[in-house]
Amino acid sequence: VALGLADLQARLLRVNTAWANLMGVSREELCRQTFFDFIHPDDIPSARSALGALLEVGYVARFEARVRHGDGQHRLLELSGRLDPQSRLIIASAQSLMAASTELARTIVTAGPTAMFAIDSAATLVLVNSRMATLFGYDEGELRGKHVTALIPERLRKGHSELIERFFRAREARNIGGGGSLVGVRRDGTEFAVEIGLAPVSTPQGEFVIGTVIDVSERERHARELAARVEELHGLQRLMSKAAELSSMLQHAGSEAEVVRLACALLPDIFGGRPGALYLQPSSRDALSRTASWRGFSGVQAFTEPECWAVRLSRPHLSTAVSPTCCAHLEGFGDAAC
Repeated sequence: VALGLADLQARLLRVNTAWANLMGVSREELCRQTFFDFIHPDDIPSARSALGALLEVGYVARFEARVRHGDGQHRLLELSGRLDPQSRLIIASAQSLMAASTELARTIVTAGPTAMFAIDSAATLVLVNSRMATLFGYDEGELRGKHVTALIPERLRKGHSELIERFFRAREARNIGGGGSLVGVRRDGTEFAVEIGLAPVSTPQGEFVIGTVIDVSERERHARELAARVEELHGLQRLMSKAAELSSMLQHAGSEAEVVRLACALLPDIFGGRPGALYLQPSSRDALSRTASWRGFSGVQAFTEPECWAVRLSRPHLSTAVSPTCCAHLEGFGDAAC
């Protein structure tokens, strides 16, 4: 803790090493001046007001002021003090608000509910929480000190190193990896899609970046499966539309031979390369028998009218594995149309 002793005019009489380090000035130089000599001109009125309050009531809970550091830059400090009634000297303490924010950032990273990390300006991992380590298959201690690109596939590291450099120059919070464009690599070499958020942090020790990592591989997989499923259903809808058009043509065919000729010529293309067969129903309507097939169709040779919803409804029908109206003669085929 930075501690100092001053008289009633705020002349510094004694300070500890922590105070000198906080100010970046030697203890001897500090004790030759008043505290007001280091305060930013715009903050002197509020500092004098705080001193007046201290002399009146005996203490100051806390106040903030920009104080000149040994490097010439002003840094925001939080100060507090009390008046010793016997010696009539002021006992003061100080801390850097940036240091406090750094400690807060450390606490947030460690206790964060998601995978979090912090890197320094060299892109070295200086903080990781347990969720971050678990996500990438490491122990916490193993990750600290590694370059952050160790968590990216080797073939992509050069490009990401350049991105990190640009981010440190831009100093703007941002999210990266939406749409599965960012890939992480675990300790065992497995790759997975990630989305990360980055935010810059300035501290007395230098510039840092705090980041969060979310595994989006499952989300991306589900999105791909859904897109494939939707496309498949659209294809089946197009198939049923074409099948209905062909059905109308077949109804107007002049003979059974013409029906078979048209079906064998057109159906394979309509079904887009899928296996299929042509079944014809005699006038007795006792059963439908397979007359022709293509693409290695292996369905039943014949079935009765009640087994086929398309026949019962007199229009094309789509059967799926989970549909309660799946045609009995198509069991085991998954999605199919008849």
